[in-house]
Amino acid sequence: MRNNQCSLDMVRLDADVHVPGYLKDRLHGIAQRTLQRFNTHFGGMRMHVHLKPEGSQVGCHVNLVTDHGQYVAKSCDWDLHRAFDDAIESVEAQLERHLGKHTHQLAH
Repeated sequence: MRNNQCSLDMVRLDADVHVPGYLKDRLHGIAQRTLQRFNTHFGGMRMHVHLKPEGSQVGCHVNLVTDHGQYVAKSCDWDLHRAFDDAIESVEAQLERHLGKHTHQLAH
């Protein structure tokens, strides 16, 4: 599915920690917007986000699979939001680096 159309089943969010329904929906929406942002450049995007206890903190593991490769990020923080945001930002940075390399290769 391309042209900035992402189906809701492209993001899977699992939690082994308590996440209220409204917050789970919000995190799902943020992950979905990340896919929509890069959808025109990468095909077949599927993201799995897993929130789990990491000692006394919360760990967030993001696995994004595209037609161009796999991108993985992990983050751990006392704050669930920060762990999630850091992991999503790391995946976005990886995607942007991939796009930068691809654009650079096309220029030469």
